[in-house]
Amino acid sequence: MHSRKKRTQPPTPEEIAKEKARLQKMQELHTAVFASMEAQDLSTDAFDLTTRAIRTSSDIYTFFNYRRQILLKLFEETPEDQLPALLKKELDLLGGIIKESPKSYTLWFHRQWILQRCKNLTDIMERELKLCEYMLNKDNRNFHCWDYRTWFVKFAGTESLQDELLFTDSMILRDFSNFSAWHYRTKVVKQIYTGEIPDEFVRSELGRLKNAYFTCPMDQSIWNYHRWLLNQKEPIMITGISPREFEETPKCFIIGFSHNIKGINENSIGVSQGWEPLQGTWEPLYTQPFSYIWKFTPSQSAPGDIEFRLSPINTELTDINGHKKLTSLQYKFKKTENKSEFSVEGQEDATFFESELESIDELLRIEEDDRSQAVLRKAQLLETLSFMNSEKGNIDQIIASYQELIRIDYRRAPFYRESLSVYNAIKNKSAESSPIVSRKMLAKILGFIDLNQ
Repeated sequence: MHSRKKRTQPPTPEEIAKEKARLQKMQELHTAVFASMEAQDLSTDAFDLTTRAIRTSSDIYTFFNYRRQILLKLFEETPEDQLPALLKKELDLLGGIIKESPKSYTLWFHRQWILQRCKNLTDIMERELKLCEYMLNKDNRNFHCWDYRTWFVKFAGTESLQDELLFTDSMILRDFSNFSAWHYRTKVVKQIYTGEIPDEFVRSELGRLKNAYFTCPMDQSIWNYHRWLLNQKEPIMITGISPREFEETPKCFIIGFSHNIKGINENSIGVSQGWEPLQGTWEPLYTQPFSYIWKFTPSQSAPGDIEFRLSPINTELTDINGHKKLTSLQYKFKKTENKSEFSVEGQEDATFFESELESIDELLRIEEDDRSQAVLRKAQLLETLSFMNSEKGNIDQIIASYQELIRIDYRRAPFYRESLSVYNAIKNKSAESSPIVSRKMLAKILGFIDLNQ
């Protein structure tokens, strides 16, 4: 177990006897509780019995279910003005047990159940947050407590989300590698900004992150938040299509996307041939309802260039995280001589991505040892830029980044080799024989690989 010292000496006879006696008493207590449950006893004596039981066995949900039955009866019998005292007493009991068993699902759930019966949350708001701070000071990665705090702040609805943002500041400054604090920050940010996150906030966060990754360049928690933050600014784009060229309009098109999406229809992606809309049906491949790869089957064919355009007023297409921002790039099949070739026109605003790429390059110029996380993030940013700007030539840099990662981070080499195969295929316009497992990666080389293989 975590933080538990390994014993080097065998237990003494006295210790063995003491442990046997403790287990015997616990078994007798459990037997008594089950007998009381069988008799459907909802008396105060049964309530006291469950108190002893949950103090010694805080993970047995059956005891808490039984205790809640008794509490419901007590609530009915207790005068209205005395209910707050009864609820406070239960919260005090749970607070003491939680400090001894901080990672018990049943304890945290039972505390939620009690709070849902409290009418004046203002009186207990400060105390609940202080309990969370106390528990997180003892173990700043206790996800039970982080989940409880998330639930309580949303449930109470009186705590300022800006205060919660400041709370994550304090936890992160105490330990940059606190993954739970960074993850909680994403939840708070999405609650504050229910739509698109403002540019000024993103700039502020990127400045904070630069200080963090220059201090701890190998910390994965920092880079995870960095990736999440910039993903909010990355539009949903087409990354691959099959076929990439044709002489006669094919019966269907297989289209790869940058995100795992659902909700494609004529209101989210417009397809046209010449000046006329091209009607057809969309269906996800491999997985559903979310998929990186979709099939479009036209219902008719007419002369003229074929174009796919993602709708700027989309309300239906969304990725698996609720992201709805669509690219303004135009994806066209233009006729040249006897065939139509796929092309991409336009470019997205890539200011944030280019600025961060410069910062990471700055870090890599001075960091000789702890490089793998920064090199991986560089490769990911280059990948994004390669699809946001049709004129950006990043392929050689992406390939060089994955080649370096294979050398310096052998444990994740299979993942890097798959990415390397994908970008070699894009560069050479021909896929290698090695299989691509990731659907997201496969979506990028459609037209360079036979999906029937």
